[in-house]
Amino acid sequence: MTRSDRARKVAGALLLALAVLAATALGAEEPRQAAPLITPPRRTERLQRGKALYAYYCAACHGPRGDGRGSNAEFLAKAPRDFTDAAYMATRSADDLRRVITEGGPGAGLSYLMPAWGRTLRPYQIEDLIAYLRSFAAGGASAKRENHVAPETPPGPSLR
Repeated sequence: MTRSDRARKVAGALLLALAVLAATALGAEEPRQAAPLITPPRRTERLQRGKALYAYYCAACHGPRGDGRGSNAEFLAKAPRDFTDAAYMATRSADDLRRVITEGGPGAGLSYLMPAWGRTLRPYQIEDLIAYLRSFAAGGASAKRENHVAPETPPGPSLR
């Protein structure tokens, strides 16, 4: 690098520093970072989507309140999981729940009657569902009293 190249770099750095100082002195706001192109969904949006998915795909067995007392539960040899059990849910990682939802009961060493939803639900829908499942244990008694009604059509893209 030649002496004149170094002088140009130093002069450029000094001009930039002076411009920043001048803008600050004149009360200009600091430059803001650009918003990411894809923003993570807000928790309430994620829970609402998870609620709709749960009502359509899970409530018949696990119950509208997540307590394992769905309308199909009495016909199953083993009771469906009670998601309101905070102690149990605290022992399950998101990966554990993701595996059960994606691969079904057999893929996780559980009941063969638990269907695999990995080819039905998209990854973001599974994450929404996991967030909603966690809300049963986190909500305590209020979550148990909440009325969850199944939608008439499945959420997500239409297959028609």
